[in-house]
Amino acid sequence: MLREGRGRWTMLQFDTLSTATFVRGALTSLSPIGQVREYLSIHSVALGIAMGDSVNSLPAGKALVKVPNDADTSCWITMPVGIAASSLSAGQPMGSTKSGNDHVFQANPSLTSRLGICTGRYITSPTSEAEFIPNATNWAFGAVSIVTALS
Repeated sequence: MLREGRGRWTMLQFDTLSTATFVRGALTSLSPIGQVREYLSIHSVALGIAMGDSVNSLPAGKALVKVPNDADTSCWITMPVGIAASSLSAGQPMGSTKSGNDHVFQANPSLTSRLGICTGRYITSPTSEAEFIPNATNWAFGAVSIVTALS
């Protein structure tokens, strides 16, 4: 699960794929026709963080997504149990892996699935999360550029 961290974020509404089954906090991407879907490592860029479940969206067929405005933003991502503290050092590359309905922290991912760089900040209570700075090549920054591209 992801949540927004520091920096400026913009809330945007998108149509969802009819088969979308993402939950609040899921990492999202856009389909070739501009519909929001859950992010998979085979997608070219991440869009943002889902602010609600796709199946319970109001209005139906729409989804609110928090999109980072620029590279000065950060995200928090759930960490799996037993992750080594050395994987959370500032500057370490990170990605995500799907675990059930959640996206969880993955240390040292391949270059193509790298979502960002660890800031070195993490918390272990009440939940375990790590902060990261999104990677500019794997995220669609800027609400204005996204809306313009879809127009």
